[in-house]
Amino acid sequence: MQRPALFFPSAIAATVLLAVPVAAQDMAVHDAWITEPAPMARALAAYMTLDNAGDAAVTVTGFDAPGFAGVDLHESREVDGVTTMAPVESLEVPAGGTVVLAPGGYHVMLMGPDEMPSLGDDVPLTLTLGDGTSLEVMADVRARPGRGGGGAMGHDAIDHGAMDHDHKDHGTVDHGAMDHGEGEHRTTE
Repeated sequence: MQRPALFFPSAIAATVLLAVPVAAQDMAVHDAWITEPAPMARALAAYMTLDNAGDAAVTVTGFDAPGFAGVDLHESREVDGVTTMAPVESLEVPAGGTVVLAPGGYHVMLMGPDEMPSLGDDVPLTLTLGDGTSLEVMADVRARPGRGGGGAMGHDAIDHGAMDHDHKDHGTVDHGAMDHGEGEHRTTE
């Protein structure tokens, strides 16, 4: 199967692009990655580390990725033993600070892919900052945490396709009781 130009399966390109932080206005993006798609997945989660070396806070106001119908910033939270996921309008990176997008917390939802990327592919992402500038970064597709063991599932094994991802009317999504140990989602019963 021929891959579209949206993904770059070259390990050399991934190493070069991820070794050099992408920066605009004192911002750097490190370790951008996407969870390997689960079978029949209709959405993926992207994670990364955002560093702000500047003297003023920087606000990330949006994300985009070619080949996806929707790209949103979300946050997972556990309240009273129930994990929920909801969209976030923006994310502030404090002056001299770091914000980590990681399983169980902030993450970028990549919904409705034209073609699902494969393990080892690189997916281009664009971060839009509050002043209108943007950062370009390549995120490599990595193996799902807990793959192949004891019913554990990565974040992307959750069927996000049934969720309302409309920007205008997106309420909090209840994932039920989940254990977020080791960066994985495990349902508890």
